[in-house]
Amino acid sequence: MRRFLILLSGARPDVLDQAPGERPRWVGLGALILSQGVLAALSMGVALVELLGTDPVPAVPISAAWGAGTMALTRWAVMSLPVGGFNRIWLAAPRLALALLLGLAVSTPLVLRAFQDEVDAEVVVIKSERIAEFRAEQERGSLHRRIDELEATVRKYQSEVRSGSDPLARSHLARAQAQLEAAQKEQQQRYDEFERKTNAADGLLIRLEALNRLPQENATVSSALLLPVLVLMTFECLPLLARLTMRPGVYERLLEIGRQHEMRLAEETLVLESRLISESTSLEEIWDRLEASDVPAPGRRPSVPAPGPARGDDDEDAEDRALRRMRDLRPAPTAGEAVADRGRED
Repeated sequence: MRRFLILLSGARPDVLDQAPGERPRWVGLGALILSQGVLAALSMGVALVELLGTDPVPAVPISAAWGAGTMALTRWAVMSLPVGGFNRIWLAAPRLALALLLGLAVSTPLVLRAFQDEVDAEVVVIKSERIAEFRAEQERGSLHRRIDELEATVRKYQSEVRSGSDPLARSHLARAQAQLEAAQKEQQQRYDEFERKTNAADGLLIRLEALNRLPQENATVSSALLLPVLVLMTFECLPLLARLTMRPGVYERLLEIGRQHEMRLAEETLVLESRLISESTSLEEIWDRLEASDVPAPGRRPSVPAPGPARGDDDEDAEDRALRRMRDLRPAPTAGEAVADRGRED
């Protein structure tokens, strides 16, 4: 477990093996990153199961992936931050902003779950307000105006039927009443459909709206909501803050020595390879020189027979032909190198 925490912190275990006294601070940093991942996974699980109503079976791998991604992102932010120098403050600024955003994303589902009763009560108020606004909007619409006209027409025909002034008033009254009932039924269907959709809306957006409205009603609720959010956002910034407050120790000195050693080895290797490429010639030229000298060519048997089964001349000739047909993959020599090669041959 300790080695896993060291890897999670971004430190090199092979360097820490040479400085055992440096392990505790890196183990602690890895524990902070691990706790962040666990908290992020828990927050995602609450959001999926409690708020969105997702089945727990697919919610578990999704939550685990979110936690692992949060740990990987925090590990990168910690590893890419230098220990010394004044520029680390500027380098840490965007990483701290990212950590604050992660803290806000992690804290929101947990706060919603903690204040679930208050949020549910505010959701009911929001739904009632939406229904009332819809009714007021419908009363200003064309359908409501048509209903008012039909009601006036029905009253008119009813008075004519009572007075008996118009023999056709009764038929006109029946037709107007039928139209009025159809319009009122349509309006009621609109009301019922909107209320049904509004009451069924119990997702994350309406809960976030209710959570944002709670601080506007009570100052105590505002402080109670703000405190856990600030705590969780600060907790997300702890690995970066711990990295910023670290002073260079034995681990950093050993790491710098190792980097310098690796750099020297890489430079020496590049110089040696460039030398070999510049001084070498093509395969055909090598074979011609070897044939002109008494030195046995690679792949050919020396003049003194070695122990083992003897090889025939046909095998050696076949191998020579195969080697001569090999493609030379090295870069072509420059004009200066070609002149130098001809000078060496002369």
